[in-house]
Amino acid sequence: MEAYPSELREVPCPLVAALGPKDIQTRILPVLRSVNDEFIPRIHFTSASYEHRFVFPAKKEKAEMAKAPAKTGILKTRWLKKHHELLPSLVLLFYAFEPRLAQRDWAIQETVIRDEVEDLRRNLAGRDCKILLVLVQLLDDGPPSNGGNADERLASLRKRAELDSKSVYLLKEASRTSPMIIKLERAIREHAIEYYKTQAKRVKKAKKPSRAIAVRHGFKVGHYYEFRRHTVKMLQHYEGAYKALLAMPMTSSDAEPDAHTQIKAVAEFLHFKLVYHHIFSSHNLKLAIDQLHRHMKAFSRAVGPLDRAYEHWAWVSRQYHVFGQLLLEAQSLKLSSAGVESDMYKEPYLYFSAAAKYATWRRKAAAKLGASFDASATTDGVVVTPSAFVGGDPTLPSGGPTLAEWRTRLETCVPQAHLGIRLLELATQYLVHYQSNHMPRHRLKNRFLLRLGIERLAANDYPQARIDLSRAKLAYSQERWWAQVSQVLKQLLLCAFYQRDTLSYLDCTLQLLSPKVEEFVPHAERLTLLDGFLHAWMTPTDDEVLPEPSYELALDRARPVIYCGVEFSSTEAYVCDRLTLTLTLESSLPAPLTMTKIAVVFSDDRYDQMLLHGDEWDLTLPSKAPTTLSLTMTLLHDGASMLQCHEVRFVLENPRGQSLILVARTSRPNVHILKRRNSLVAWDGVVPGMGMGAGSPSFQRSKAPELLYDEPDDVGDVGSFVTILQPRAHARLDLDVNAPTHVLVNDLTTIPLVLSSLDDVVDAATYRIVCEPSSATLLDAHLLYDVGTKAPLALDDVGQPTDVFALASMAPQTTQRLDIGLKCSTPCALTVHVMVQYTTAVGVTVSLDASFEFGCKEPLALSALLHAPFPTARLAPYVATVGRHVHLYATLSSVALMPLEILSIDASMTDDVAVESLVGAVSDGFALSDGDQHSLVVRLVPRAMLAQTSVGCVIVHWRRPHGDVVASTLPLPPMTFVVSPVSVDVDVPAFGREGHLAPLRLHTTNHTHGVLKVQVKLSNDSDFLVSGVTECTEEVLPGEVLTSTFGLIPMQSGHLKLPKMEVLHVDANEWIVSVDERTELYVVPANYTAEIAA
Repeated sequence: MEAYPSELREVPCPLVAALGPKDIQTRILPVLRSVNDEFIPRIHFTSASYEHRFVFPAKKEKAEMAKAPAKTGILKTRWLKKHHELLPSLVLLFYAFEPRLAQRDWAIQETVIRDEVEDLRRNLAGRDCKILLVLVQLLDDGPPSNGGNADERLASLRKRAELDSKSVYLLKEASRTSPMIIKLERAIREHAIEYYKTQAKRVKKAKKPSRAIAVRHGFKVGHYYEFRRHTVKMLQHYEGAYKALLAMPMTSSDAEPDAHTQIKAVAEFLHFKLVYHHIFSSHNLKLAIDQLHRHMKAFSRAVGPLDRAYEHWAWVSRQYHVFGQLLLEAQSLKLSSAGVESDMYKEPYLYFSAAAKYATWRRKAAAKLGASFDASATTDGVVVTPSAFVGGDPTLPSGGPTLAEWRTRLETCVPQAHLGIRLLELATQYLVHYQSNHMPRHRLKNRFLLRLGIERLAANDYPQARIDLSRAKLAYSQERWWAQVSQVLKQLLLCAFYQRDTLSYLDCTLQLLSPKVEEFVPHAERLTLLDGFLHAWMTPTDDEVLPEPSYELALDRARPVIYCGVEFSSTEAYVCDRLTLTLTLESSLPAPLTMTKIAVVFSDDRYDQMLLHGDEWDLTLPSKAPTTLSLTMTLLHDGASMLQCHEVRFVLENPRGQSLILVARTSRPNVHILKRRNSLVAWDGVVPGMGMGAGSPSFQRSKAPELLYDEPDDVGDVGSFVTILQPRAHARLDLDVNAPTHVLVNDLTTIPLVLSSLDDVVDAATYRIVCEPSSATLLDAHLLYDVGTKAPLALDDVGQPTDVFALASMAPQTTQRLDIGLKCSTPCALTVHVMVQYTTAVGVTVSLDASFEFGCKEPLALSALLHAPFPTARLAPYVATVGRHVHLYATLSSVALMPLEILSIDASMTDDVAVESLVGAVSDGFALSDGDQHSLVVRLVPRAMLAQTSVGCVIVHWRRPHGDVVASTLPLPPMTFVVSPVSVDVDVPAFGREGHLAPLRLHTTNHTHGVLKVQVKLSNDSDFLVSGVTECTEEVLPGEVLTSTFGLIPMQSGHLKLPKMEVLHVDANEWIVSVDERTELYVVPANYTAEIAA
């Protein structure tokens, strides 16, 4: 819309001119505007001085109009500007009113005002423009002695100025709530509306001698209704004018050479008014879209004079551009798409895309007519008189350029490519915005990338053009849309040519010579491309710098110009055998091509071969005919087990000694080409003037009947390979029949192995040993030893032996023994790997690997039980009390699955306990078979508090039969030593006498630092009579030993059970002595004497 005049873009407002002192206008006009903001239409108040009355355009007399020569045209260029800015609908004449003036002074002021009104009437004669005189009273009314009152003076002024009562207003205050201000604003609004209503009626009554006059009158009447905001009438007259314009002939005649451009220019004005008000006034998007379709159907192909074709395509591009801008402005309205064929018609990117398309057509038409953009072109120095009519040709001076030359010069100053780029960037921007909220439109986005690249190429922006074109090529290649790929490649080739990038030029040429796009590149063009390829490489110019000695181009799926098939004569072969490799080459180039060298590259570089063009090898590749080359090779005895031909390198050398290397991956010969349906589907476009096909913004999908050929994704780039077979070792390594299946911890065990040669001749044999887990895993404890020296084997960084041991040569059907020393310090599962390598009779080195599983286990097991006189000993079997002796019962069991010779058994205790006695220690040897047990009894006294701590261990020295002495340390189970808060001791007499008193003393000791309360209860349900109290509660001081004595009288002789004694720690509510604990007392008869006992 930037190309349109501001009068056309803006919605017109009634123009009211204000004349008078600036200070009064500054005071009154803002208040009037504020009041008017609440009404429609809004008034455009323009402030001017008294001298502006001479600027108002005067009305032409009918006699002058009849004598003037007839001018052809539809709509005058300055008509809109005249009614928007120059010709008011109402004139406000401000003047200061001073009621305190004397009668003489007032008469002078009254004369001045009358003269001003008369001048305005003469200037606006015939314009139907009303004049309102606004008097502003700046001071309060004075005393009556100064003259007549304000009403009398106003009446006198109206009479002398010949103004009615509705044309003079006196304002005493300037506020929005003033009744006179409100009345004045209403009068201004009504007079302004009435003015445009009168003008519309006057134009309607005028005669319409021609269609051009009918179009002009229809536009004027519609614009007058637009001033009044009468939407229905406005659209009705604009529509009538547009239809009358469509009925006018488009052909130019000698009398009217610019009629064609005038019709399109006026049609553009009317079209803009129609779509603008359909969108923003009627909120009817369907009518706006229908108007666009009608407009483009009528004028999109009306090119007019061919020497001005670029002007037409610029005009068409502007129509779509403006419509897209209007849709952007209307997005906040959220217009309904009811009745529209597709919601896509609401999207701005659709119209920006079409505008960019016709901008490209404009650029091509200008280039064809020699009016391409020239940065040095200028229009300075030429005086141009614009046409009096919209769309008319300007007037040039007689001595200057002709009109055609002027148009060409004007077009060369326009950067056509940059206009297309800007439109495509807008389309891409709003397409991305649409994709974020709706379905993706990847194909349309790719099409935009292609068009952007083409426009940037035309604008000489080669780096960015290559970026956009490369992205588009990648997208089209993924969809296998080879027609578009060929189009993109041609543009990339031009970019590389203009940038003098030889390597990129060669790359794009190879892609264009690919068989994938052969269908879309004519044969003659392919020949030209090949000639250009060879010329660019063989004869580079000085400014095309190629500094490197060699360059590589991969003949991958984008450049498969040479097919390379390889096939070995056999899929399997033994070392030292001779094989034949058949190399099949087929070029898809349009003409034969001779290579300087061909290098065949294998997975093992020792097999690589270089073929030179000459007498021995003819490296000329004919066009679309297979060439077969045979290579002979001998398989080496060392290396990988599979040999594969990876790639073939074709070398072209230029006179400078540089090499162009074309790298082709190999594939199997006779690959079946699959027939596959192309992923591109057919599209039918229906948007008028927007093109057809998949790149069109329309979305009518139909099935694609055609099938295209393409190679499958899982075939190619695989090559052919041969498996190299190595002779297998026939010898065998086994455990000796007497070899142990497990080893004991810390015992060095000899593992005998037997190597049987069987049918092989074993020569130069060696072996090495690997153990799992390694020594590093077992905290660097050595596992493997030399049997002879009993020294550990040297280890590497990962804890494996580094020694390689030699073996004696063996004839067939012989055996040889190997001894391995194995010693482990931790119970675990061990795997010993023995790797034997030897040379057979045919001189081939073979390997033999054998693995053996062993278990390492403890030879002895220790179980222990702690017996302590603790009240809760049954619940805590490994808990004892500090200061009280306990008994530790330990049982030593043999779990070695073989007889052991025990040399000594001893116990080692820590300083936390005192050992009173040890029973079961052995210093003389004895035999202990599998499952046998040996017991130890230790009497201990805990010295300090401990929590789950082992207080010692049992040390056993033992050995296997004919083995070394091994010391095994078996830790005792963890124990807990606690300090009891209260200890109780009971003194019972040695014996009692029937019927006599026997004292029973209870000693209670407080081991804490506080006072403890202890309750003692003695039952009387036994064979004793209790003398004294049977239940009491005592308080024991810290560290005190409290002694309580109870008297017992036995009632009979014999072994009698003592009464049950219960001691309760009252503070902790714990029983100190178990209720089940009872002791017995032997009672002698009453007549028992010591002499008799003696």
